[in-house]
Amino acid sequence: MEIDNKYFKNEVYDELPELLKALVSQFEGREKDVVLLSSLGVLSNCMPNVMGYYDKRKHFPNLYTMIIAPPASGKGSMGYSSILIDKIHQNRLKESRDKIKKWEKEKKESALV
Repeated sequence: MEIDNKYFKNEVYDELPELLKALVSQFEGREKDVVLLSSLGVLSNCMPNVMGYYDKRKHFPNLYTMIIAPPASGKGSMGYSSILIDKIHQNRLKESRDKIKKWEKEKKESALV
C-alpha cells in the first residue's frame, strides 16, 4: 500500500479564521498541516456546552486527533496548538487552586470545632 504524502491545499488555509491563519502561517509543509489538525482537536475541547442533533441523535463537536508518523516528521509542532487555549487553561488552573485553598481552609476550620 502506497501512502500519498501530499499536503493540504492552500485553499484550506486561505479560508481559516484569522486566529488559526496567524498560527499556521508560521509553519511550512507537513508541520503546517500538523499544527492545523492539532489546533482543531484542541479548540473542539473548549466547547463543553455545544451540541446538536443529527438523525435524532445528540452530537458534540469534540474531535480526537492522533498523528502517526516516523521520527523527525514534524509531529513536535503539535505543541504549538496549545497557545490557542493558554488563557483558558490558566483561568481553569487558578479556579482549581482557589477551590483547593477554600476546601483546605474549611477542613481546617471544621477540625477546630
